[in-house]
Amino acid sequence: MLKALFRRITDTVFRRESDANLVGRLERENLEAQARCDAIYISNKETPFLSLPIEIISSIFCEAHSTTGVSREGNHIRVHLIEVVISHVCRQWRSTAIGLPILWSSFCYHGRSGTYPTLRRFEIYLQRSKENTLELGLDFRKPIRNPELNSAVLDMALAVVSRWRLVSIFSDGGSCNPTSTPEILRIKLKNLHAPHLEHLALFPNLFFETLEDLASLSNRIGPHVFTEGAPMLKSVWLNMSAHYLYLPPLSGVTTLRIESFVQSTYSVVFPLDMLRTILTLPYLENLSMFEAFCDTDVALERIPLITMDRLKHLRLRDSDAVFRFLGIVRAPLLESIMCEQAIISVGCNHAQGDTYSFPSLTSLVIFDATVKSLDCLRNFMEMTSAVRHVTILHSRDSEAMDGILGKMCGPADQIPFWPHLETLTINVKEGGTAVKKAFSVFLKHHQRQGADLTLRISDTDAMIWKETSARHGPTMYSTVAGLCIIEEFPAKEWYDPKPWPPGGDGVLSRRIDLDHSPLDRRFPGIYHLFDIPFVVPN
Repeated sequence: MLKALFRRITDTVFRRESDANLVGRLERENLEAQARCDAIYISNKETPFLSLPIEIISSIFCEAHSTTGVSREGNHIRVHLIEVVISHVCRQWRSTAIGLPILWSSFCYHGRSGTYPTLRRFEIYLQRSKENTLELGLDFRKPIRNPELNSAVLDMALAVVSRWRLVSIFSDGGSCNPTSTPEILRIKLKNLHAPHLEHLALFPNLFFETLEDLASLSNRIGPHVFTEGAPMLKSVWLNMSAHYLYLPPLSGVTTLRIESFVQSTYSVVFPLDMLRTILTLPYLENLSMFEAFCDTDVALERIPLITMDRLKHLRLRDSDAVFRFLGIVRAPLLESIMCEQAIISVGCNHAQGDTYSFPSLTSLVIFDATVKSLDCLRNFMEMTSAVRHVTILHSRDSEAMDGILGKMCGPADQIPFWPHLETLTINVKEGGTAVKKAFSVFLKHHQRQGADLTLRISDTDAMIWKETSARHGPTMYSTVAGLCIIEEFPAKEWYDPKPWPPGGDGVLSRRIDLDHSPLDRRFPGIYHLFDIPFVVPN
């Protein structure tokens, strides 16, 4: 018993000495930390940056705010709230940041992760942004954590509609019944006046019970929302269902996108009058339409010419009716055409003249297009004869035979070509014998015209070409190198997203409508043939 008592006394003394050592060590570390803090404080007081005039610091903050936003890391979106970072560095920076309304003029709400503190943060942003115009992204897509919170956020945003500048609104999984989220949203947006609204993206993602329900809406030419006016509206981005019930005023729009970003069970069917109304918008410069069809049996030859004096960039996906309309479109300023899954069929030689050639056309991108015949290809090349830069892409080499490259075979005097072509970008890897032969015929025919041609291929494709030969003969690379100049570019360039329209759109937000495309897995570097818009989480 005495031994046990002695051990307890010994253990107690040891623990007390250990605790004393720990306290001593913590006191020393505390003194060292305090000394470092004092040194940093003194150093910061003497930092030249903190002695800059408020105007210069504010300019630096604004520049940082304008060049940061969101980034993608795999399948995750990272939000870089530079205004929050800046306002938590020191008291001086916080005071300056809170006094800069522009830093607090962008806000994204993600309903799936929204909480009441998110609503409070939205309120703070509205207060700090003062009278500045706003960039808003409101995502009400399912699953919805709190419907009442969504409604509160929407009402708070509607209360400042006079300050809206760049706005994206998303909802989904709704029919047109009066209690659905899309219908409530449409009613609340209907009689609004948005004097500063420049860009509007609406994605209600409606679904229709029957084709009759869809047909009953087809003739409703808008506007359906902002009926009191949006005089500054220049850019509109709608999903496939939005144009039936959510069409805003379009009279001053320069960029119009009617696109799907998920696989849909129906396509956009335009009455002829509505399609003509869209194509003849007076200020339209950029038009993108996916899966758009026209419900008319009238032959194009009987339809009056459509003049699009301002159109510069056209993008079509699986929109054969609109693609065929190119035969009666007159667009003297058209610079670029992008088409995916198009069928290049017999063109329309309008009764008023031969095939029209777009005189300002510079860039042509064709992805997974099918050519019906050599005559169809010849007509298409006449229509695009002014083009200087062409990109031909196929998701699989086996599909190349149905495209432009596969229709290049034939007598030399019958092979069409682009007379002003300077660069040709393709993604053919090994290809079949027929594709290689047709491609060689095209290059030889172009070479005979005495024009220099640069062929652009990725470095990975170039490696395959250098290893591919026919029965131990010359490699494909060496054969092609004798017919044109080969320029290799890093394969990662395919995965370098570029905005559409080319050069970007000045009204698009640095955060809202961040483009992301299912095509990113294949060829996102070609100005996003089709895009998925979304709003980033808070």
